[in-house]
Amino acid sequence: PFRIAKDEDADDKKQSRESVARGLADGYAFNFLEFMSVHLRAVGKPIFVLLPKMPKYHDDTNNDAARNSWVRNGSVTIRDLITQMKAAQIIQTEGRSLHPSETGRPTVDSLVNGGAFIDVPTTLTVLIRGIIEDKANDDGDDFDVAWYNQEVELFRKRLTRTVKEGGYGDVVNIIELEFFNLTQTDADGNKFQLQIDFTNFNKNHGYEENKECAKYVSMNA
Repeated sequence: PFRIAKDEDADDKKQSRESVARGLADGYAFNFLEFMSVHLRAVGKPIFVLLPKMPKYHDDTNNDAARNSWVRNGSVTIRDLITQMKAAQIIQTEGRSLHPSETGRPTVDSLVNGGAFIDVPTTLTVLIRGIIEDKANDDGDDFDVAWYNQEVELFRKRLTRTVKEGGYGDVVNIIELEFFNLTQTDADGNKFQLQIDFTNFNKNHGYEENKECAKYVSMNA
């Protein structure tokens, strides 16, 4: 499942502990999305910002969820995740220039089915590293999945607010994507892989109407 950021997410005043998520979101918006928005309008396509999270039923640091999930107990970076997504052909391996000559800057990280531009903010690695550093001073060894998810939610709310106030929400779609791993196996041994396809995405609708855009599909021949 995934969450599509809406205007109501702009209210990000609630915060339970000190966090760098808001500052990271502002930097990502000002240094990347605001700059890209002009070029996105020029080519007539929006960008989909994917924020990877853990499913809610894995919000438990007392089991092996953190160790066996894509976050690998905090040992991976978001760049590692992007590399894995490209290797699995979930997103295309080549970036795309938005320059009129189709060479040089500005570029988007990749495309997905339907030709949608996609970016997974590598700045989220700062959240992962911060949690790891904090846990180093605790007795527990497992990565705090619930804390990470909370930080991503703060990032989403702040980013939604900044994009809205900046006036470029027309070309930016923020998707909070919950998944355990890029692939999964059911009780019968059938394998499935995450598929992302924004061909029929409707910005004016919620998850139920857009749930086919990100789902697991069978890998069995």
